[in-house]
Amino acid sequence: MAILRLLGLHTVSSCAGHLDRGVGPWVGLKSPRAAADRERMSHAADSSPEKRRALRLALRHNAAELQTLVGLLDRFYAERAVSSAQRLIVQGFGVVGYNLSSQSADLLRVVPRNQRRALLAGQRGELRAFTDFLKAEFFGTKDDAPSPATSPAPGRE
Repeated sequence: MAILRLLGLHTVSSCAGHLDRGVGPWVGLKSPRAAADRERMSHAADSSPEKRRALRLALRHNAAELQTLVGLLDRFYAERAVSSAQRLIVQGFGVVGYNLSSQSADLLRVVPRNQRRALLAGQRGELRAFTDFLKAEFFGTKDDAPSPATSPAPGRE
């Protein structure tokens, strides 16, 4: 989701989902500064002040990514009613990073085979709707063909 990068988030990986593996679509996010902090942690002595400082910084840097993403999701769902299973959520561990995925992502492993295709299509559809929302936020348009914004997106002044 390149639009996340345009909005200042740092995506590191993504997957559109796979029926054969029972994996729903997801996008991985991680602050590059947190990666550097984790590298410093790996070289610091256990329980050292340097290791604790690097841990605090990694948590803070990834939390800043989380804060931005949660704010975008709040705005996306402010006037959008969808089932809990369809809703996008953020999961992860602050030091490592976060994944944006569908609440029902892991259900692909357990639903009957004849329901998996529809479930995956719904998950992909919700990510696509979020992408369209983000395009509108960045480009200032509501349709699928973004045009240059007449005014900057919030936080981009």
